[in-house]
Amino acid sequence: CKSMLPEEVASIIIPLHLITGCDHTSGFYGHGKKSVLQKVIDKPEARELIAHVGQTLELEEEVSEDMTAFVLSYVYAEKEDITCGQARASKWRKQKKKSTMRLPPDKDTLTHHFKRVNYLTYCQMHFILSEHPSPIENGWQIVNGKCRPVRNTLPPLPNQLNPQNYADENSSDSSDDESECGDSTGSEED
Repeated sequence: CKSMLPEEVASIIIPLHLITGCDHTSGFYGHGKKSVLQKVIDKPEARELIAHVGQTLELEEEVSEDMTAFVLSYVYAEKEDITCGQARASKWRKQKKKSTMRLPPDKDTLTHHFKRVNYLTYCQMHFILSEHPSPIENGWQIVNGKCRPVRNTLPPLPNQLNPQNYADENSSDSSDDESECGDSTGSEED
């Protein structure tokens, strides 16, 4: 890498490769490596945002925040200081043909992606280790005896918006509604 790229770009090529997608991490739909690489070559700020990836095994909050800023700014061309939710809303409004596939990931999904990127960067930067640390809790989990990536840990909708919870709440008979107001006798048969 050092013979093909400037040294400052070569020093972050591992996390750049991993964050934009490889065999072990997912990429960002519709955003290729070449366009992101060109931005990294042109912008020192972009390189600084991913310079600390993989320095420690545990993903530090500051590194995760920098990686979020990198993805939103240099992959999705949004402002650096917005949240994932704001970036998703902004992209949705800008789309002429609405497609959820082209939206930036939500914070939960992105956090697990960053854990995998940080872990793999750490392993590749410390290739001399005789044994690599466990990937469990670093973006992977054991499912049916196999190591699988964690995609998300939060439900798709908050409980108050979940259609199943809403249906359960509204299917209770009127006596339940009355009991909440203190007017019911409390009989199970009502």
